[in-house]
Amino acid sequence: MEKRYPINSNTIDESNLFIRVLLYELDSCFDRFIWNYNFQKISCSNFVILGYADINYSLAPVYISMTYEQKGKIKELIFSSSHDLSEDTLMGITKCIENARQTKISTFRFSAQILNIPLNNYSGNNFKINLKERNSYLTFDINGVNEKDAKNQFNIKAKKIIDFISLAVNETLAISLCIEKIDANTKNEQINQYCKSNKHFISGDCQDGNSIYLLHSKVIEYIDKILENKSFSIFDNACRVYNTALNLYHEFLNNKKMNFDYNEIAAITFMSALETIATYNTENKSCTGCDQSNGQRLMIYKIKDKVIKFVKKYYQECAEKQIKNYYDLRSSFVHSGKQFAKYEYNNSDLQIPYFEEDSKSYISIDNEWSNGFKMIVGYTLRHYFIKNI
Repeated sequence: MEKRYPINSNTIDESNLFIRVLLYELDSCFDRFIWNYNFQKISCSNFVILGYADINYSLAPVYISMTYEQKGKIKELIFSSSHDLSEDTLMGITKCIENARQTKISTFRFSAQILNIPLNNYSGNNFKINLKERNSYLTFDINGVNEKDAKNQFNIKAKKIIDFISLAVNETLAISLCIEKIDANTKNEQINQYCKSNKHFISGDCQDGNSIYLLHSKVIEYIDKILENKSFSIFDNACRVYNTALNLYHEFLNNKKMNFDYNEIAAITFMSALETIATYNTENKSCTGCDQSNGQRLMIYKIKDKVIKFVKKYYQECAEKQIKNYYDLRSSFVHSGKQFAKYEYNNSDLQIPYFEEDSKSYISIDNEWSNGFKMIVGYTLRHYFIKNI
């Protein structure tokens, strides 16, 4: 069974919106609709398989595919299966496609908690941050085909913003001010006085709490860029990796007497955050000593050298030896499973290091990896952001 529907979308955004709406329509139309995303591009045929679904207990998977003339612009949508679908099912699919063509986007407003830190109150062009009972909340409008879709889109944007703020809330991009318990107007006056001599900080409006974080003006601007789809995707990816590492690191701190694995995984994830940016838009070199049989030289990606150069530029020149040591230990763990450090615990919580004959210079997990490397990565990424974005 194969059924084709002409779509003829004019833009990639139009195609993406149509597919989103269609899947929601199919989910609401049928008693049973189980969707499995399985993107496959059939080379040289302008044909893409989007995935397959169980529609109304179909006897075989129903594949949903598309043809296109230009990349991302749907020409035809194709429903196919090795078994025939009932007339009711086909009529339902046709109705869903027609509804997807006509559905209009609506605007919804949601709010989400940002970390567990007291950010000051801010208003950007597209968002607000409010402090309530020592927790900060992010609020912004989002477009969606329905409330469920809008929530999904909100969560995507909010997660990206939270990843970015997790990197930003540090002495470089944010400052924690300890303010005594006085009325809000006096607090605001203290904050404004501080900000007059620090042009890169925005004062916002303080309503409660004794210790608050003031955000760098570029942070406010960049949050707006995220919501306007104008952010730098490679940097966003680095923020996501950094926040993942940060969560693993905090997990290690909470359970360090039970498991060191969190910290080692956090360490290699911090390094991955550096690699994400360091390898962006940099020239690759050819290896002159290893020609392939076809005469083409192997391309070698000197990721380690790029990371070292990146850290020296945005952290400090003298960090070369230190970052080399970090990278070698990280590579030993990733490629051969060697631990960064080894400890035995006794009842007095005394850490007793021991070494193997083939061990390299092990690092103190509690001190250098946990704090030093985290600090280097965060500082480097923040200064890259200030100077380049």
